[in-house]
Amino acid sequence: MMPIRCRGAWGLVLLFTCLSTSTGDAQRSVPSSPEPVVEALDPTLMKWYQRQELYYQYRWSWWKYSNYAREPYKRYVDVGLEGTRWYDLYGKYLTKGWKIYEWTQEVPTSFGSNIFKSGRYANWFNNVVIGRTSQGQYNLAVTLGDEIRTTLTPMTFSKPAFNGIQADFRSDKYALTFLSSRVNFPTRGQNVDVPETRMTDFNNLFGFRGTVQVGDFVNLGATYVNSHFSRTSTDLPLSGFQEGQLTSVQNQDVIRWIAIRITDDSPEDGEGGGVLFSEQIFINRGNAMEPAAIEPRIEGGLPVRGALAADGVEAITLTYVIPDPELKRKIGFELVLANDYRVETTSNLQTNALGEPVFLPVVRAAGNVDDGSNQRVVKFDYGLPTGNEIIGFTLEVHDLMGFTVWGEFDINNRWRRFPNINFERHAHAATRSEALFLA
Repeated sequence: MMPIRCRGAWGLVLLFTCLSTSTGDAQRSVPSSPEPVVEALDPTLMKWYQRQELYYQYRWSWWKYSNYAREPYKRYVDVGLEGTRWYDLYGKYLTKGWKIYEWTQEVPTSFGSNIFKSGRYANWFNNVVIGRTSQGQYNLAVTLGDEIRTTLTPMTFSKPAFNGIQADFRSDKYALTFLSSRVNFPTRGQNVDVPETRMTDFNNLFGFRGTVQVGDFVNLGATYVNSHFSRTSTDLPLSGFQEGQLTSVQNQDVIRWIAIRITDDSPEDGEGGGVLFSEQIFINRGNAMEPAAIEPRIEGGLPVRGALAADGVEAITLTYVIPDPELKRKIGFELVLANDYRVETTSNLQTNALGEPVFLPVVRAAGNVDDGSNQRVVKFDYGLPTGNEIIGFTLEVHDLMGFTVWGEFDINNRWRRFPNINFERHAHAATRSEALFLA
């Protein structure tokens, strides 16, 4: 072995390096099973001889001579005066600041929907934060607030105290608006940090409106508003964006009985109410719906020529007890009705906080018919409400040959799903309504 001659401290350092290297080589020569190279995962430690803030804020270098004859001394201030440092997912530095608002949604997990509002949100910004930028004809603004005056169209969405986020874009020809909010417990800003409101079951609202200017007189627009239930405990976060998902409370059991109530849609006139001629329940057999031999318990109604009538405050109630409810994926009904009817449903899972059944409307007769000319077969599938959406179109004509026209056509879908705790996916159905306005 060739001797190494070293002098002073450098010799000691070199000798220590040589010994460490030879020791490491000896260890690596020992046979062993394949293993990952941990050294590649070890973080690199960088030694700083001064705090980074001293350089970035004061441009102070520790090796330079300090003289305050011309440039006065600047006292130290809190390094967190401009907030904390924020980095992206990969550790890249983004900016310095404070977390004012955060809305996150994580699935699948319990309590995955979270909203946080810091005390600065109320103290500094008075519960409204606006970010805006523009370039030429293009303008963009993002507004976060507890009480935003928001209107898409009068027939779709108009609220003087919208709690959520509104993003707007506008140019000479186009205009776009996007709304988002967690409707249940969106929290309000306070003088102190509001505790995070974490929820498993939540109700989200999303809205969109876009318009385009056609020529000098015509403006065309489209609107979409959706409010739906969902839960973070499911691994299907996007499957129910339109129809919604059953909440944990809605899907805590199976449907054991269903009640249908038929009433007069205009009870004030005392006549011409809904008339029931026949009924039939359908239950799924595989993928098909087949009639089931289940006789309902019938209460109320006035016998009229082989049918039952519900005039004024009278009501006809049909109660079906479902056999083997654990196996049912879908249940539907067919009713032969006439006159001014109103159909509502409830079940053992459609109750209020006190456990009392709550009837919700399914279908209503058009107009106030009392001569039986509108007799029809009404078909619908039972389910608990999970979503509500409106799709609309608008037309505006301004000062065209002296005329001004404003029109709107909307389609409303009210979604529901059939609950069964034994299944992960649930059948859905919708009741559709249309509305037209022209002025």
